[in-house]
Amino acid sequence: MSMKIVKYPAKSLLKPSLAVSSVDMELLEWTKKFVEFTQQPLWGNLLGMAAPQVGRNIRLFIAMGRIYVNPVLKWYSKAPMDFCLEGCYSLEEKKYDYPTRRYVSIILQWEDLTGAKFEERFNGKKAQVIQHELDHLDGKLCVSLAELEKSGIITKETKTNDRTGNKRLASKVAPRKG
Repeated sequence: MSMKIVKYPAKSLLKPSLAVSSVDMELLEWTKKFVEFTQQPLWGNLLGMAAPQVGRNIRLFIAMGRIYVNPVLKWYSKAPMDFCLEGCYSLEEKKYDYPTRRYVSIILQWEDLTGAKFEERFNGKKAQVIQHELDHLDGKLCVSLAELEKSGIITKETKTNDRTGNKRLASKVAPRKG
């Protein structure tokens, strides 16, 4: 099984992921391959990646060397949110200037693959990375569709030719600046 990054506008990226109800051999083998995939040198300094980004809509992500299963944001700081510039492999590799806002401090609850439960407070960059991956599990991208349009990834709304009047988003990769 070869993994590859699912790219926007794939509908699976905009769909909330299902909880992991049980851990069987198939999931363990898949997770092992997912970990190996994220450790490839081509990713550079990868901070995190969520299962939906590789085609599996389950509540699992890898961040900062740890596997998080069924993560839940339990608390976030009331302080003003940090303005961040983020990148996302499902949008455009090597582009790290999608503007977003993140809580500066969070408490996350999750399980590991053995079912052991954890809860920890994360601050700063670690909190930002975890919130980014949680967004993927909730079917959200690090930027709004309006921001994607402004950045040139979404170019226009077009009608399909299926006579239903359904619309779809036409996308292209924006040329890199500089």
